[in-house]
Amino acid sequence: LDRAFTMAAGQVLVSASRCVDALLDLYGASPDPAVRGVCAGALGRFGRLGTVRADEFRSELAAVAAAVAGAAAERDGLGALGSVASLAGG
Repeated sequence: LDRAFTMAAGQVLVSASRCVDALLDLYGASPDPAVRGVCAGALGRFGRLGTVRADEFRSELAAVAAAVAGAAAERDGLGALGSVASLAGG
C-alpha cells in the first residue's frame, strides 16, 4: 500500500496499467472480502482507461487503507459491536 501511495505522490496522471498492477497486488495480498471488494471496484473503474488522475487513484488507495484498518479492527476484536459490548461490561 505504501509503495502504491509513493508511486502516485507528486503525480497528476498515472498509467492505468500501474494502478491496475498495484490494485491486483493489494487484492491478492488480502483475504478480507471488504478489502478485495474495494480493490475490485477500483479495478472496474480503472481497468479500461489509459491514464488515471492521480488524485482519484490516491482516493481509492485511501479507501483500501480504510478497509484494511477495518479488517484489522474486526480481527483484533475492536469492531463497533465489540467496543459497545466492552463499554457495557459485556
